[in-house]
Amino acid sequence: MRLIIDNLAKVGHANLAFNGITIIAGNNDTGKSTVGKALFAMFTIFKNIEDRIKKLRLIKIDELVEEFDKRFIFFQPDFYEAGFTKQISMGQRSIEAILKEMFSFVDQDKEKPDLAEWTRRFNEITSLSEEELRSQVAFNVISNIFHRQCTSFIRKDTRPNIELEVKKKNVQVQMRDTYPKCEVGINLLHTAFYIDSPDSLSAMAEFRSNAILKKTDGRLGAILVQSIWDGYNKSLMDDSNAIDEVLRRKRFAVINEKLMAVMNGGVVYSKERGLRFVSNDFPDKPLRLDNLSQGLKAMALLQVAFLNGAIWDNDILILDEPEIHLHPEWQIKYAEFIVMLQKEFHLTILLTSHSPDFIQAVRLYARKYKLEDEVLNAYLSQRDKDGMTEFKEIKGQDWDEVFEKFVTSFDALMALRSELEEVNESKCNCQS
Repeated sequence: MRLIIDNLAKVGHANLAFNGITIIAGNNDTGKSTVGKALFAMFTIFKNIEDRIKKLRLIKIDELVEEFDKRFIFFQPDFYEAGFTKQISMGQRSIEAILKEMFSFVDQDKEKPDLAEWTRRFNEITSLSEEELRSQVAFNVISNIFHRQCTSFIRKDTRPNIELEVKKKNVQVQMRDTYPKCEVGINLLHTAFYIDSPDSLSAMAEFRSNAILKKTDGRLGAILVQSIWDGYNKSLMDDSNAIDEVLRRKRFAVINEKLMAVMNGGVVYSKERGLRFVSNDFPDKPLRLDNLSQGLKAMALLQVAFLNGAIWDNDILILDEPEIHLHPEWQIKYAEFIVMLQKEFHLTILLTSHSPDFIQAVRLYARKYKLEDEVLNAYLSQRDKDGMTEFKEIKGQDWDEVFEKFVTSFDALMALRSELEEVNESKCNCQS
């Protein structure tokens, strides 16, 4: 899989491979997060897009049929059994013919509907092209993710273009002055999840659907949180998923055991309290998830997402600077979990980072767990002469260049120490 980006926010051009784990290293404000958001946007827009559009149209038609019923029919069973919503959505008969049949249910003593007006309203919905609806979906997603600021401030005369290639077939979004143009060459089947903060776990402290979604940051966190909610809700409502739950626990068992050892506990669910963290030191005092440290939340979020089945085989996991809340020792552990998860569930994982410890740990654990070389891709994000971001593929000795960028902070500290020592030495000489 490849993601091609042109003129999106800070990113001038990117052509990045995603075959397993992809690392983007680089300084702050060099477009790493933009790549993650672009990948997330493409899967959010195009996953089952045709079926979603059909469903959107069906819902709107059904709303009109229901309005017609409330105004003129007054809930006659025979009216619903006729299946007018399905008839209109299938388009096998004209709207006028179907409406005339609907009119036959109207009581002669009641208000008479206007045939021309109702024909116009239904035709408005059925005449919308799939291209128009895809464009609106893409506009909504990209506006939400980028907060309506996806164009380049530097290349003002250009428009963003995002293209995703999967198995030599493409989906594409070309931004225009009005609404984007979408090209659909493949139906995406898997879900992308974007994690840029462990606070998604805090949103589940109360474990009520409305409370959860109000606390998540727009579409980025909501998809993961809603998936976790749906998983727990389904297991509570029926036992149709019981076999999948047992298989999931078995496949996740080794990773879960390691996670719980690091956390010294784990997340449990009860009907009375919802999700709580239970520490091995205080098993009788479960903690609310929003009372956990940020580092512990980061670990616990992995446990909840996979044990619950929200993230599963072949899904896309985007982790934006996941090490930011973790102690160096836990950064190493987190890197191991990421590699183990990719190997077990064949995930496509994007990691953005500026931690040399974390990046090196991912590389070494990939070798330990015998991931194929082509499963690990790496890029360095850096500004070009115009201030736009470009991405250099990292291979072999190129890693030296990456780690050289990370040691500049150490060099700065050494220079500061030398400066202070010189000042101190100068004072001592003056006093003598």
